[in-house]
Amino acid sequence: MQRVVCDTKKRRGLVDSEYNTRRQECETGARLLGVRALRDVTPKAFEARQHELGEVTRKRCRHVVTEDQRVLDACRRCKMGTWPSSVA
Repeated sequence: MQRVVCDTKKRRGLVDSEYNTRRQECETGARLLGVRALRDVTPKAFEARQHELGEVTRKRCRHVVTEDQRVLDACRRCKMGTWPSSVA
């Protein structure tokens, strides 16, 4: 297995970005879902309760929940020795 880490030298300014707004939307979503952080929400649990969230908050939270699951799946595959052949 090989891993590549890249530094694009791209400067990112959190003040100039929508980061703080998106973070607040995710924190609101976590609170409405009754968890401390979105990492505590499984994709299945999110699907069952997504109707409780507004459209933008739902999109932000879905992204976090599915990305967390994707990383967990990749870690599991690495440990099993099935990386990267089974990962799209």
